[in-house]
Amino acid sequence: MQTPSAGDGYLGGGNLGAPLGLAGMFQSANISVDSSDDAVSAVFNPMALALDSRRAPRLEPERDASRRGWELNMTAVYAHGVWRANYGVKITADATTPS
Repeated sequence: MQTPSAGDGYLGGGNLGAPLGLAGMFQSANISVDSSDDAVSAVFNPMALALDSRRAPRLEPERDASRRGWELNMTAVYAHGVWRANYGVKITADATTPS
């Protein structure tokens, strides 16, 4: 099955914008394929996920004399997780290359 050419431009990006601001589409190259050639993904409402930022990022410069330069170290405190599990669906799909 081929993707319609009208959607190729929309489906080719990374973090894709939302049509009419209603929904977002995200893609990742970090989805692993198991021994059965299956890949797991998801479809979910943005209300399903939670990000709790406890402290704003801090930037601390540190002199590195051996490199004759500076290192910039950034730290932050946050937590993430599933907020409402019933707002999403897990998808297990075949990840083999079509022939």
